[in-house]
Amino acid sequence: MKGYNIVLIFMFIWFISSPVVAIIGSSSTIRDNLIGTDVHLFFFINLIGGDATQREDSQASIVTGVNRQVSTIDFGDIDRSLIEISSIEDVIRLENKTTTSRTITLSLNPESSPLLGDIRNIVQFPSSVLLNSGETRQIDATLLTTILTPIGRYTGSLSVNDSSNGLTYSIPVEIIIY
Repeated sequence: MKGYNIVLIFMFIWFISSPVVAIIGSSSTIRDNLIGTDVHLFFFINLIGGDATQREDSQASIVTGVNRQVSTIDFGDIDRSLIEISSIEDVIRLENKTTTSRTITLSLNPESSPLLGDIRNIVQFPSSVLLNSGETRQIDATLLTTILTPIGRYTGSLSVNDSSNGLTYSIPVEIIIY
């Protein structure tokens, strides 16, 4: 009997002194919020498609979805004119899920465009937005076209950066000028 006690005591000491490691490798979606194990912008900020629609097709939303399911920001087909500046309200929404204020910086990065064209000359977003705790704010865009705007398809990405933690998420952007 004493031999069994010694083995049990040894196993108990080994068990309680062994490091315990938990590995969690799953994620799930609950109420449009992605829950996962990595550090990501969506732990702090929700990206939400706004109510804005394309000028040429009022039934087509410019962007839809939430967080990782946010679609391409598609302004659709825009007819160039002599000079036109138009504001597109509520393209996307940003929601601060934290208990502190956050400064969110936005930057449009060009990817492809016609010769002598640049999406940053056509589409403009605010450079930064201050979000108070729990606040949701709509982000508007300004479109500028002239008769000199090169015709064609422009693509890029809108980088959404939470400057307090350095986390960034990019949303594809597209516009066609004809």
